[in-house]
Amino acid sequence: MPEVLHALRQEHGQLGRLLDTLDWHVTRLEQGATADYELIRACLDYFLGFPDIAHHPKEDRLYLKLCARAPQETTAIGDLAREHALLAQKSRDFAAALEAVLGDAIVPRDALIGWARGFIDLQREHMMLEERIFFPAAELKLTEADWAELVREFAEQPLSAAQLAELQQFDTLAKTILRWQSELDGTAEHPPLPPASGRIAQPHQT
Repeated sequence: MPEVLHALRQEHGQLGRLLDTLDWHVTRLEQGATADYELIRACLDYFLGFPDIAHHPKEDRLYLKLCARAPQETTAIGDLAREHALLAQKSRDFAAALEAVLGDAIVPRDALIGWARGFIDLQREHMMLEERIFFPAAELKLTEADWAELVREFAEQPLSAAQLAELQQFDTLAKTILRWQSELDGTAEHPPLPPASGRIAQPHQT
């Protein structure tokens, strides 16, 4: 498997696990139970930052390469950049709704659940489209020279030191979220979440 595609699929795996965490807590809300809003906020902080810094730019470059090599293969994919913009907007909408709840605004539980479900479903549908159509088409149609050129392009446009530091924070955040979630049914003390990036404020104290 090409290096670029392998990296993208690994990132999808991480994003999928975080969506599973969100889904677990939204299901609790649907059942009338209490959800861990701090963990939900942490997941949203990840989705508000990581994809647009490191994930979507690689996919957008890959999409342009596929358009140049085999434009007929992109019909079923649609406008990928527009999809990414929509995902970002859905993330911001859900974050705003959650902030309202944590700021003691009167927000019906059903409304929050609706925003959450819309966010989760759109993210999953998008990744499924890429896994089932976009990535296989790219792997089939792009040449070794195309993949090598993509690697060179990424190397020639490296992330800034600030972006690299932020990515490290997101990596730590994701690992902490997943470890915390795995311990919810246990008795071990939850590890502290790393500081938020600023896209979502620090956890609301109750």
